Amino acid sequence: MWENFWIIIAGIQLSASELNLVIRMILSGINAEPSSNNAIDQKEYSRGRIIGALERTLVFILFLSGSAGAVGFVIAAKGLIRFSELDKRDFAEYFLVGTLLSVTGSLITSIVVNWLMV
Repeated sequence: MWENFWIIIAGIQLSASELNLVIRMILSGINAEPSSNNAIDQKEYSRGRIIGALERTLVFILFLSGSAGAVGFVIAAKGLIRFSELDKRDFAEYFLVGTLLSVTGSLITSIVVNWLMV
């Protein structure tokens, strides 16, 4: 029983923190980051990292619990919040690729965790 608990905790940690690094490397590697002439707002950047970690953790838990259909609501809520910014093509592509990478990473993590708990 405790083994499964620690496997789930490791999955949450991987989803929340480590996937952030992988996603940022991929976005940077494919030049999918939005072009901007403005300096990066550190507060917005920090909030984005927290939101991303929470999103990936929630998606991981939803996949692990067999509630994959609810993931659509998470993505929809995220899209509604950023709706006004989606008019900018660079940002929209960055947002879409980042969201899909985030969901895919959480899905893969939940599959591995589920496999390890058998």
